[in-house]
Amino acid sequence: MFDDTIAAISTPLAAGAISVIRISGNKALSIADKIFKCDKLKAPSDAEPEKMYLGKISVPNFTERCFFVYFKAPKSYTGEDLVEFQCHGGVKITEKVLEEILKRGAVLSGKGEFTRRAFINGKLSLSDAENLIEMINAESDCALISASRLLYGNFGKEIKDFFNAVTDLIAESEAVLDYPDETEDLLAEFPSRLETIYKRLKFFADGIKISKAVKNGITVAIIGIPNVGKSSLLNALLNKDRAIVSDKAGTTRDVVEDSFEYDGFKINILDTAGIRKSTDEIEMLGTEKAKFEAENADLVLFVTEADRELFEEEKELLKNLNSYITVKNKSDKLKKIPDNTDKVIYVSSKYNKNINAVSEKIVSFFRQGFKEFGGEIVTSLRHAELIKESLNRLKDCIDGAKEGQPLECILIDLKESRRALGKIIGDTADEGIIDAIFSKFCLGK
Repeated sequence: MFDDTIAAISTPLAAGAISVIRISGNKALSIADKIFKCDKLKAPSDAEPEKMYLGKISVPNFTERCFFVYFKAPKSYTGEDLVEFQCHGGVKITEKVLEEILKRGAVLSGKGEFTRRAFINGKLSLSDAENLIEMINAESDCALISASRLLYGNFGKEIKDFFNAVTDLIAESEAVLDYPDETEDLLAEFPSRLETIYKRLKFFADGIKISKAVKNGITVAIIGIPNVGKSSLLNALLNKDRAIVSDKAGTTRDVVEDSFEYDGFKINILDTAGIRKSTDEIEMLGTEKAKFEAENADLVLFVTEADRELFEEEKELLKNLNSYITVKNKSDKLKKIPDNTDKVIYVSSKYNKNINAVSEKIVSFFRQGFKEFGGEIVTSLRHAELIKESLNRLKDCIDGAKEGQPLECILIDLKESRRALGKIIGDTADEGIIDAIFSKFCLGK
């Protein structure tokens, strides 16, 4: 428990329907007693926990009618006595009520301090706190679902179970180091005991491969020679006029970026300059940028015209593309439009024909992976790196045990694996890491 009682506004400081002010700590109820009056209560300290009461807060020069709720420790978000006032959503109203609370003995909380107290008081693990941040910052349905399943699913519990299992192995190993005759039996059990941990941890590690697409979106670069309709395709996918469209070749000189959501996935779409040989310095820079985006994108849309064969310069361009879909634009010029295939889609950006097929194909590259992992995709970069580190150390332990390495050597890797797991849930994380994590929360959370 902390000595200070903290208070903060937990809703955006703006005009709105409701503003919520939180107080957490030993003095929460006594502060409420000093400022809140209710006809149904002698004092807020007589309130039934988790029940809402309508009353009034008296502050200098005005009275605010609001709701009061008391959450009794340890059954509260922070694990401490916690009080919430739900006031009218005016900026000045909220500020004045908070000022009065601070005058009565509370101190203004820091960023994420309510959640930090929840962590310290065992209400959630460090990984839970980070997954909560991921939920709050989610920019697509998939990112939200993944963070939610990690937070409310078994992720934190499983990492804790792995941590405890490795801890047990370390304790047993250190206990028998003084008894060499028993070491052989322990080493014989090592592979099977570690394989169980390794297999499930590898499940999370495998999901990391698509975590970037789930969290930040699928990055797609539109590539092609000038005047094939790349900017028209961008506008059609976004369903708005984002890029200038002209019959004149070379209209796009720089990268035009925007994003949209399709079937729960965020798609970051990049329209690039037409790639061709040129002596124009600006156009050459645009061409280099286009090639750079093609190399770094998750997927490339190679755009060409449906009513002709590929030019030689287009064939050369394709040789340098890895993961791509060919989009044959201007299909309205064809008498009969061929069926789409896995690698070729016929569209008419001008008349908005078959555009959804492009979005569907983009998402299909990643949807199967999302389903395969049941939405349990580790989107926190810190978690991802620590899981990889722990997994690599466990693999070294398994190999070492099979090869008959000395127990002392195996223990070094085993302790490093444990340390990495502990950093995820907070057991071995230092104060600097903890401070950095909770600083990502807003004031009042």
